[in-house]
Amino acid sequence: MAGPYFSNHYNNINTTTGVGYDARATGQYIAPTNYGETNIKVKKARVVLPAGADLGGDGDIIWLFDIKSGDCPYEMWFSCDANMGATSAFNIGLYKSSTTSTIGALIDEDIYGAEDISAKVTRVDSMTTAGGLLDEHRGYPAWEQAAIGAASYTEDPHETWTIAATATGAIAATDGICVISVEMWYGSTS
Repeated sequence: MAGPYFSNHYNNINTTTGVGYDARATGQYIAPTNYGETNIKVKKARVVLPAGADLGGDGDIIWLFDIKSGDCPYEMWFSCDANMGATSAFNIGLYKSSTTSTIGALIDEDIYGAEDISAKVTRVDSMTTAGGLLDEHRGYPAWEQAAIGAASYTEDPHETWTIAATATGAIAATDGICVISVEMWYGSTS
């Protein structure tokens, strides 16, 4: 008989390589508080661009909301109406938080999705559409998800990060008011 095998509640399993799945930690191992015992929360951002308002083009950023690097995203729901133009697209990613009107340093531009918004998008979960995240990465702390993408974290930096939508081309509101909505379901220990 093989085993026993253990979840991350019994050992400090490396979530990238799986090292530790077959051994229980020696001594008293206490799982981090972001495993299992979390409060499920929802953050939702709504962006309204007035009729005729254009985003300048590639690289323009819409700040959506802040999360903690230790929060555990499960789902990233995206929707928009059909008023954004023929070649519009957004990446949904992570930046360091900033207290000024300039966005902080880039962590990963598309870790939470790449959405073509040239037509109406009705509430799609964009979490695994780009950035390297797979379904099994849902619920990992944001810093671990970032490390799966473009970042290189080995532990929680205990920072506040900004979820932002970055334009990948010129975006022109073609038919009047344009509404974009992003909501994140996540686990939090606070």
